[in-house]
Amino acid sequence: MALQTLLRSQETQFVLTGILAYYAILSVLHQFMKRACRGLYLPLLEQLGTRKTLQLLVFLIGVAIALTTAPLCGHAFLSYPASQNGFSTSPLTLDSKVCVGARVVMWIAEMPLLGGTHFYLVHHILSLTSLGIVLSNKLNMAPIYLIYAGLVTEVFSSSRAFLRLSGLHHKHPKLFTHITSGNAVAILLLRALPAAYLLQTQLFRPALATNVGLAYFITVVFYACFVTYIAYKLLAGQGYVSLKPASPAHFALKNGSEIRKISVYSVLLGTAIAATELSAATMYELASGDTFPRRELSNLAAVGLGTVVSGLLGAKFMNQVLSVPAGRLTEEQKKTVAPPPPPPAVPGVSPRFFPGYKGISIQGAILFSALWLNVCPLLGLQVNHRILFGAVGMSLPVGEAIGRVGCYFAGCCGSTRKEKYPAIQLLAAALNTGIFGLKVMDLANQGTSKIGDVGLAAVLANGAVRLVLNPLRSDTAEMLFSPASMFALSQILLSSSLLTLERTGGGMDPLSALVAVVGATSTSIFLCRIAALAWEMAATELKKWKLSQYARMENFVYAFSIAIFMLVTKSNAGGEVARAGRLFLQKESLLVMSSPALLGSVFAAAGLPIILLN
Repeated sequence: MALQTLLRSQETQFVLTGILAYYAILSVLHQFMKRACRGLYLPLLEQLGTRKTLQLLVFLIGVAIALTTAPLCGHAFLSYPASQNGFSTSPLTLDSKVCVGARVVMWIAEMPLLGGTHFYLVHHILSLTSLGIVLSNKLNMAPIYLIYAGLVTEVFSSSRAFLRLSGLHHKHPKLFTHITSGNAVAILLLRALPAAYLLQTQLFRPALATNVGLAYFITVVFYACFVTYIAYKLLAGQGYVSLKPASPAHFALKNGSEIRKISVYSVLLGTAIAATELSAATMYELASGDTFPRRELSNLAAVGLGTVVSGLLGAKFMNQVLSVPAGRLTEEQKKTVAPPPPPPAVPGVSPRFFPGYKGISIQGAILFSALWLNVCPLLGLQVNHRILFGAVGMSLPVGEAIGRVGCYFAGCCGSTRKEKYPAIQLLAAALNTGIFGLKVMDLANQGTSKIGDVGLAAVLANGAVRLVLNPLRSDTAEMLFSPASMFALSQILLSSSLLTLERTGGGMDPLSALVAVVGATSTSIFLCRIAALAWEMAATELKKWKLSQYARMENFVYAFSIAIFMLVTKSNAGGEVARAGRLFLQKESLLVMSSPALLGSVFAAAGLPIILLN
C-alpha cells in the first residue's frame, strides 16, 4: 500500500514523466545529430560506440537544463520567506518545483548513461540523498535554491566535457582553455561565494540549535570547499596555479612569464589571526549583553588590529632573541661546515619582510599582544578590559589550532623523532581545537558573566599543551630548559594565579579556589601527556596497516557522507548541540558580524601575514 501511495503521488508522477521526456528528447536529439551533423557525429559513433556517443548528448541536454532552470531557481530563492529556525516556511511554488524537479529528473536519468564514470555516479547519488534529507526534514529550502541557481556553471563544465570526450579539444585548444578558465572563475563566483554567504546568513543559527541544522551547515561547508578544490584543479591544469608540497609548501601563481609564490603557511596564519579576532569580538559582544554600545565597535576594531600588529612584531622579536638551531655543532664541526649557498632568485618573488618560517613565535605574539591590550586605554581606546581579556583568552586556542596546521605545511615546529611523533603539529592543532570546543560549552553552561574565568582556563590549558609537546619538537628537544618550554611554564603559572584570584573575587573560598586551579592544571598536563602517548601508539600501529593506499578523495567523501547521515539520524536527546548553541542564540543578530569597521579590521589582519611573508 505504501508503494502504491508513493507511485500515485503527484511528485512521483512528475519525476517519472520527466524521466520519460528526458529519454524521448535524447532519442530525438540522437536522430537529429545523425542527420544534421553527419560529418562530426557518425565518425564519433564508429569510434566511441553508441553508449559513449550518447554521453555527448547528455552534456548538451545538461547545458539546456542549466540555462533554463537557473533563472527559476534564482527567483525561488529571492521570493522564499526568511527562516530563522532553519525549517521550511512555505510550500513549494511552481518555480521551486521546476527548479528542484528538473535536477532530480536529470540526475536520475543520467545515471544509466554516466554511471560508468565513478565521479558522476557518486555525485548524483549524494546529491539526490542530500535533497531527500532536506525535504524529508522540512528544512529551509533557500540554500538549495541558491546552490541550484549556481549550477548554471554547468554551461562551462558540460561544454568542456563535450569537447574533451569528442576529441575536439585537440582541434580547438584555445577554445578549450578559455572554457576551462571560465569554468573555474564561474565556480568561484557563482558557487563558492554564494555558499559562504549561505553559511553566514541562512545556516549558522540553525546549526547551533539542532543536529540536523548542524549537519546542513557542515554539508554546505564541504560543498564550498569541494567546489573551490575543483576550481583549483581546473586552474592548475592550465598552469595558472600549482601547489608545491615541498617544505615549505607554497602556491605558485603564474602570470605570463612572472611567477609569484604564496606560502600555504602565510594563508593559514592569516586565517588563524582572522578567526581569533572574529571569535574574540563575538565573545566580547555576547559577554557585554544588551548594554553593548555600537560606539565600542570602532574601538574594538582598532584594538584588534593593534593586537595583530603588536603580535607579529613580538613574534619576530622573541624569535630573534631566543631562537636556537635544531641541532648543536661542535667548534670543529662549525669550522668544517661550509656556509649555505644563497637562495636562488626566483622571478616575480619579492623578498619577505619576515624571511624564513622560523621568524614567527607564538610566545612573543602572546606577550606583546597582552602588553598592547594594557597600553591601548592610554590611547583613548576604551573597552571593558576584563571581558576583552577573557574573550581573547577563549579565542587563543582556535587561532593556534589553525596556525599549527600552517606549521605542518611550512615544515617547522615538527618532531625530531618523526617515526614516533609524526606531524606533531597536527596533534597540537587537535588538542587546541578540543580546548576551544570545551570552553565554549563551559561558557554556555556557566553563563557569559564567567567569561573571565573561562578565558583564563583556556589560556592555562593552551600553556599545558605546549609545555607537554615542546620537548618533542626539533627546535627544543636537545635543551633541558628551552625558552619555549620556560615561557609555557610561565604562562601556566601566571594564568593559574590570575584564575585563582578571579574565582576568589567571585565568592569562592581562597583555599578551595587554589585547590581547584591546581587540580585543573594537573588534569590538563596529564591529559596532554596521555594524548601524546596515544599519538605515538597510533602512529606505530597505523604504519603497519599501510593506510596510504586508502588516502583518496572518494574515500574521504564516503566517510564524510556516513558521518553526516549519522548526525542527521541522531536525535537531539541530551541537547549537546543546543546547549552550546544557546550561547550564540542570545541575540537576534550580532553587531560584530555587520560592522564595516570590525570586518575591515579582520580582513586587514588576515592580509598582513600574506603580505609580510611573501
